[in-house]
Amino acid sequence: MTKRLLGIICLSLFTAYLSAQEQTTENIKKDFLKLGIIGKVNTQGQEAPSYTNSLSLNLIYGKSYNENGFLFSGIFSSVRNEAKGFQLSGLATRIHRHGSGVSIAGLYNRSHYYDGLSISAINFSRHSHRGVQIGIYNLAQENMQGVQIGGFNTTKHQQGLQLGLINQRSEGKGLQLGLLNIAQENDYQLGWVNITKSGHKSLGLRFDRLGNLLTTFRSGGRLFYGIIGAGYNVRSSEHMLVVEGGWGVHLRFCKRFRIDNEIALTYMGKTHLASPRLRLGLSLNPFTPYDKDYNYKHIFNPSLRVLPTLRLSNRIEIYAGPTLSYMLAHDEAHKTLFPHFYLWQDLDGPSYKQLYMGYTAGVQYCF
Repeated sequence: MTKRLLGIICLSLFTAYLSAQEQTTENIKKDFLKLGIIGKVNTQGQEAPSYTNSLSLNLIYGKSYNENGFLFSGIFSSVRNEAKGFQLSGLATRIHRHGSGVSIAGLYNRSHYYDGLSISAINFSRHSHRGVQIGIYNLAQENMQGVQIGGFNTTKHQQGLQLGLINQRSEGKGLQLGLLNIAQENDYQLGWVNITKSGHKSLGLRFDRLGNLLTTFRSGGRLFYGIIGAGYNVRSSEHMLVVEGGWGVHLRFCKRFRIDNEIALTYMGKTHLASPRLRLGLSLNPFTPYDKDYNYKHIFNPSLRVLPTLRLSNRIEIYAGPTLSYMLAHDEAHKTLFPHFYLWQDLDGPSYKQLYMGYTAGVQYCF
């Protein structure tokens, strides 16, 4: 008796489910073309949110159940279920479930899932995105398979590329390329500052052939790492502040020895330490001329470095190696900093250039 009663209940529930599905399917109407202005002012009237459209054109705001072709709204589009094809909105597009194709909005794109290209100032996939997000702020809350390009890119799990000023992800595989990269586990970070749980970070001092003494910070994964540094030139009488940024690649031979290969750009600018304002040879006010003593008082010094590195203990490393450097200056007084032994030079002015072999050496604390 009990089994028969349970069977009747299950059959009733199943029948009710099928009836609900049929009713839902019947309530979803199809239309090839929808024309609208705002809200209920359209060719489908109040029933517009239950329509599936192939072509939807809305002057200000449009709402529908599905879109299977082209959707345009002057300000805002809302799709209750799925949107396929091309979605274009002046301000924002909201797809409540799944979207695919191309979605372009002036300010905001949002969906639960999206497959394809999403372009807006803010792109937000509540669950996952497979394809490309391009914007100022890109977020795939759970999974991202593809490419994020923007100012700030973030996701929980990614397989692909993040390209932006700031890139953040919890886990996954792929390259992060930006000024600041953050991840729980990632050996492929290429930025000036790279933060990862299992990565390499070090704070050190380095000295080079030009007389630059810098405090440096290196950070990255097992393969790539970034470099930032700041310091002072001890040879120049013009109080030159030095800053640098660059990238490097580790070549590991054993636990205590590796060769670091780096490309870096060093900038040297004249300062006045007695001034209440720190002056770098660049005008702080674009509407006033440079002071004569600070005009063109800067040097650009890109270099390639090959640095054998020895780990003395768990925390201390030392390194030293040759560099291939190019120096560009615009002030004749800076010619005294040019090395006497060089590969090529042009000192005829108005700019002074030299290609030379140099060296750099340093010590760093790893943490």
